[in-house]
Amino acid sequence: MTQVLKTSILLLFILTLTLFSEISAQSKMRINLNDGSTLEFFIDDIQKLTFDLVTAIQNHPKITKQLLKIKAFPNPAKDQVVLEYSLSGEAEVVIEIFTMQGVLVERLNIGIRHQGDHQHTLNTQQLVSGPYICRVWQNNEVVSTKIIVKQ
Repeated sequence: MTQVLKTSILLLFILTLTLFSEISAQSKMRINLNDGSTLEFFIDDIQKLTFDLVTAIQNHPKITKQLLKIKAFPNPAKDQVVLEYSLSGEAEVVIEIFTMQGVLVERLNIGIRHQGDHQHTLNTQQLVSGPYICRVWQNNEVVSTKIIVKQ
């Protein structure tokens, strides 16, 4: 499989997670390619997604710019996780934490933030060990990242 195809598949996966307003209880993700073949991934098996800056970004600059607005560390987290995100303009920020089954476990209204880079520290002590999806809403945009809590 070529690097361009791998990068496109990963970009499509991230797009799928960010475009749907509700996270489903699926354990797998299936991608149907133009050549008729199918790729299937267990969502829990995906540890890290990377992008080839030479190919994918040239093909999808607006989408990739949006996707690269969030970073979570340390990941896995024990007591807290720091979210770094960037705003292209002034925005009302809301952070949501979901289980992998799509259950909302926490919603934080951060309020209006100005353009630029921001950080928010999430307390993870009340969460049980396991994977979660963290979504950051910025006005009408949403970016997501997977975080893992280990107690």
